[in-house]
Amino acid sequence: CDEVFVGETLDFIEQRAAFGDELVKKIAYDGTITITGVDIFEVCRAIEIRQVDLSAINAILYQHRCSISSISSMIKWIRQHGLKIITQRVEDLKYTIIAKRCPPNEK
Repeated sequence: CDEVFVGETLDFIEQRAAFGDELVKKIAYDGTITITGVDIFEVCRAIEIRQVDLSAINAILYQHRCSISSISSMIKWIRQHGLKIITQRVEDLKYTIIAKRCPPNEK
């Protein structure tokens, strides 16, 4: 695939690592993958400074998610799979990462 949009899917899958490993294999060389998710550190910060109320936090965390991560842990995972980070940002408690699968001679 030239472009894979994962969205928040990884947060809702029990076998997150195995599913992610399979996704990486599906990306064509020079193709991209976009992963979004709730950043646990941003959630904690928002709670600490009372930026969001408890009902909003409950809706985020207990929305049938199997896991939650941070942008830094996802960047580490992406790099371990040999992908190059194109874009990374955190906004409104969520992260977005766009990464590219480089051809073998370009790494």
